[in-house]
Amino acid sequence: MDIDDVLGKRIIATRLHHTVTIREENATAALEVMSRFAANPKWLIYLPPTMSPSETSSRLDYLEHPEEAFIYFQNQKVAQVVCEQKHMGSRAVVILCRDESAAHRQFGVIDEGIGIVYTRTGRRFFEDRPLESELLDRLKAAMDTAGLWDRFTSDWICLDCELMPWSVKAQDLLKQQYAAVGSAARAALSQV
Repeated sequence: MDIDDVLGKRIIATRLHHTVTIREENATAALEVMSRFAANPKWLIYLPPTMSPSETSSRLDYLEHPEEAFIYFQNQKVAQVVCEQKHMGSRAVVILCRDESAAHRQFGVIDEGIGIVYTRTGRRFFEDRPLESELLDRLKAAMDTAGLWDRFTSDWICLDCELMPWSVKAQDLLKQQYAAVGSAARAALSQV
């Protein structure tokens, strides 16, 4: 990554739609977050998009309603909407290499193992490195067994995944962020 590619105002031409303008203050804020919290940027070859929600429902007791969602997308000139079952997982990107030498050749990383699992915002998915290593080893074994390295003629792969259950990722969030709020609420309600 070259710092000049992300500093200042940027106008990006797209082949599918209009140009996209990234204001300098937005680029600066994103760079600050990525530099403080992101995984090694050499691994960050892909940051997946998020789903675009429809507008909030005008119907009482609904956050979103399917009928209004379809109207919203129709008004946005979306020609096709794909509806899929939502699994309660956490979005994760997996970069997996056949071995550490492939990781070094492809990504320029040294002594960082055979891959990484990160969030859609470029942060490490697991703070528990042995757990991450175990997952990567199991995925590598599956790739080996299925012969996918040879089939794809590649010594690395990028997977856009949904890891389940969602609580695997959320345990720390539940303990560190929401437990105190829940305890305070219980204490406050017991005095009412």
